[in-house]
Amino acid sequence: MKERRSEFYGQYAGHTKGMLKTPEPYWTTQNTLSIDRLILSRIFPMSDAPGASVAGLKTLQMQQNAELRPPMKGSELKGILEKHHRFLSTGGAGGKWETVHVSGLVLGIYTGAKAREGEQANLDRKHIPDTLELTGIPLPFANFCGCFAKGVDFSEADLSSSLFTDSMLENSNFGEANLDGVDFSRANLRNACFMNANLTGTDFENCDLTGADFTGAILTDSRFPGADLTGVKY
Repeated sequence: MKERRSEFYGQYAGHTKGMLKTPEPYWTTQNTLSIDRLILSRIFPMSDAPGASVAGLKTLQMQQNAELRPPMKGSELKGILEKHHRFLSTGGAGGKWETVHVSGLVLGIYTGAKAREGEQANLDRKHIPDTLELTGIPLPFANFCGCFAKGVDFSEADLSSSLFTDSMLENSNFGEANLDGVDFSRANLRNACFMNANLTGTDFENCDLTGADFTGAILTDSRFPGADLTGVKY
């Protein structure tokens, strides 16, 4: 700074030069350099970029509708697991998720895989109570789109390549879970725990991650455009 000041004031005939004026945008809030934002963008990829438009999407309505449904029971979950494992073991793994919007509601479509038996786990807009035992559950390539799973313990579960867009997952625990390739877009993940989770390639676009804990998480190729990272731990 001292060297720069000397250079500026040491110029010959400085009074004959044009007026030095700082552009107005420099002083505006949106153009002010935020050290916190800069640090977050280096830890959480693309968190300094805007997310896609959510205009017309009824994410909150989807979550509320799921909450009003009868809570899932253990017997129902057991049947879903059995059919899903047959689905995966006979060719159901390896597909890709696409989402479509119908009257503002988001639907998940699974493409690119064919299974000879079983049935893919579909928890789309289900009410998953926090009393249901999901710790360590093996449910990769499952559809959780728009589900209500507030405060649920998913720790150590294999949920890789599953779809969780538009879901209510506030206070849920994903510690030590395998979330490789999961799409959480627009999900409510306030105060969620991702400690030591595998978040390789995980999509958090437009998610509310206020107070979420990412301590020890693997964030390789994950993405956070438009995500609210207020108060996150890392």
